[in-house]
Amino acid sequence: MHHFPSDVQELTVSVTTSYYNDKVILHRDEYHQCGVNREAFVDQQEWMLYEHVETQARFTKEYPFRDENHAKEEQKRSVFSVTCHAG
Repeated sequence: MHHFPSDVQELTVSVTTSYYNDKVILHRDEYHQCGVNREAFVDQQEWMLYEHVETQARFTKEYPFRDENHAKEEQKRSVFSVTCHAG
């Protein structure tokens, strides 16, 4: 709060799949750069989106729509997160 309203917020969008990692693995496309479409961001002159984005691919055992009939402890689901900053 000491820097308000000039603080920087982290905005993260995570995408996952209902399929296990033996069917689908989400990852960054090495041949295309990641970026933020700042034209799609509603400009109310309160926030500025930074161009730099960070990506992270990981796996999780948790999923909000569990299929109890097929849940095996060793199976995981792929998660891909994209993070940008707004100030």
